[in-house]
Amino acid sequence: MARYKIVGVEHMKGTSKRTGRPYDMDVLHVIAETPPRNCEIIGQQVDKITISRDTGILIKTPAPGEVYDIGFTRSGFVDYADICNK
Repeated sequence: MARYKIVGVEHMKGTSKRTGRPYDMDVLHVIAETPPRNCEIIGQQVDKITISRDTGILIKTPAPGEVYDIGFTRSGFVDYADICNK
């Protein structure tokens, strides 16, 4: 599990042109609070994390400035997200 600070939230909803299936997701623009090991970055590492609203992982939409603990499966999908008390 890693800790991320939310710097932006993008909501995407629609129907896939390729599969025809509907999607409803939040794309979290984040800064890693603890950089990964073996990583020599000058400045801050940023990333985008996509979480489908259908999974029920997020109870509410995150707001910029909030810090979350986010866990991933071995396949790289989000399986846990919880706000940190700061």
